[in-house]
Amino acid sequence: MLQRIKFVLLSMIVACSAFAGEATLSWTAPTQNEDGSTLTDLAGYRIYYGTSQATMTTQIQIANPGLLTYVIPNLAPATWYFNMTAYTTSNLESAHTNFVTKIIEPTIPNPPPDLYILGTDVYTLTKQRDSISFLKVGTAPAGTKCITSQYANGYYVIPRASVAFTGTVRPEVVFAQCQ
Repeated sequence: MLQRIKFVLLSMIVACSAFAGEATLSWTAPTQNEDGSTLTDLAGYRIYYGTSQATMTTQIQIANPGLLTYVIPNLAPATWYFNMTAYTTSNLESAHTNFVTKIIEPTIPNPPPDLYILGTDVYTLTKQRDSISFLKVGTAPAGTKCITSQYANGYYVIPRASVAFTGTVRPEVVFAQCQ
């Protein structure tokens, strides 16, 4: 009769680096087979993980029974599910441990400092063949705050409501040089 390994994933320590998510799994090595006999031929572990319990698409084999912690780097923002098995030198595999989860949040960069319109000219983007240029469409008061998360070629978006348009072109998105 085949001996089954008794194995439980004890904990998962989680961490996030600045650029990519990571999960650190830690466990205690199994010492017994399910029937209570001593486990003498432990060969390693297999970590299974994915973004749903139904689709554990990635497997890592750890062929070192003395290794009791493993870091999984570069996890994209999502909820990640992990479980493990232990295996013997005869390639007998334990039942899967319970699932543990880790939520990797998107990394939000530090926002740039506040910028304000430089001068008073306001532009829209125009495309001519394979190049982009700016067309003056009006003015805005000096000191208008620029939207630093939206820019093109060194020009930043400014609130449309602050623009005094000078012609018939009234674009939805307007740009200005900011500092």
